[in-house]
Formats: sequence, structure tokens, C-alpha cells
Amino acid sequence: MLRPLPGMRLHLLAEARPDRWRRLQSSDEALTSLFVPVLLEEPNGATLEELLADACADLELQQGVTVEPLAVQRAVELTNRFLVNEAQPGKTVQLLEETATLITPDAEGHRVLRASDVVQRWAKRTGLRRELIDPDALWDETAVRRFFQERVLGQEQAIEAVVQP
Repeated sequence: MLRPLPGMRLHLLAEARPDRWRRLQSSDEALTSLFVPVLLEEPNGATLEELLADACADLELQQGVTVEPLAVQRAVELTNRFLVNEAQPGKTVQLLEETATLITPDAEGHRVLRASDVVQRWAKRTGLRRELIDPDALWDETAVRRFFQERVLGQEQAIEAVVQP
């Protein structure tokens, strides 16, 4: 964190989750007194779509990756479902950026980020089976049961609650 010298003006824009801001206030009151907090509502609907469209345009310019609309939709669904303590659009943009770095060119040399790429990246990042996170995946009850039995020991009732569709 930068601390201004006496008599110096420093314009700084920072972002913090409410819990982190409260922690900083309790640990360094003098520092937080230098900031003017501006609380923003998490964007949704058309505002979120517009912000994500801008982020996708940036990805195309910076990394040469075209992002399909269904990939954005799937990324929003996954991050909203599993990253409840993080805010939009940052959590979705981060997932799209991570996924874009892994896209290889197709036969024509185009790099296209698809919904399946987002699901694959999310599964690798979280360790969750595709059947649990992808609405397009076929449900293999036996494979999902085996997956949880290997990881959750002595809790058959909990496994059944997860496995039963």
C-alpha cells in the first residue's frame, strides 16, 4: 500500500470486499481514514451483460480469442453458483481470462472460447466432475457415486443425497 508523504496529494482508486474493508479499518484506522468509501451494488442483468461484452472484446483484442455468448453465460452460471463471496463482473472475467489462455487455434487458426472450454477449466480448477457442473453432461450415477465414495469416507447418507437426481 502506498502512503503519501506529508503535504502530498495522491489520487487512488481501490477495490475491496466489505469484509476486507472492515478488517482493514480495524487494523489500520489511520490508513482507512484517507479513503472515501463508495459502496456499489453488484451489477446484474443488462449492466452485467454490457460489462462482460466489453471484457470479451478486450480478450479478443489482447489475446485473439473470440468468446461465444454461451461461454459467457456458462461462466456467469458457474461463478454465481460456486463463488458466492466474490462479486460480478470480476469473478466471471477472471474465469474467462483463465480459460482463454488455454485455447489453442483450430484448423483455420482461429481461437474460439466455447462453453465446453469454460466447463472443462472450471472442473479442473475445482476438482468437480463435469456431470455436477455442466447441464449438458449426461448423468452417470455410478461414476458420480464412485467419485464421492473415493473422497468422502463414512458418509454414505451424504453421498446418496448428492448422487440422487
